[in-house]
Amino acid sequence: MNKFISGMIDTCKSVVTAWDVVKEPFDDANPTQLKTGVGKTLAAGEFYWQDYLGYDYAVTAFQFARQHANATDKLFINDNNLESILLNAAG
Repeated sequence: MNKFISGMIDTCKSVVTAWDVVKEPFDDANPTQLKTGVGKTLAAGEFYWQDYLGYDYAVTAFQFARQHANATDKLFINDNNLESILLNAAG
């Protein structure tokens, strides 16, 4: 993961100031859970970091991104359902 993140950021950080560090981590059918490949037949190229690094893989991804990004760069989680997840969690 660090090799991928550092390669992307180090190559592009002179022109990019905002990064989607984690994209679509939540399961669309169960938006309080992270996506997983466990129990699925995965298509070619389908991969889930959680299955290899554990539930808090996004924390690791953000730590790597912060190490390589410019100090003022914005780091994001990009998920279409994030708003509804946060609203439901707030009650």
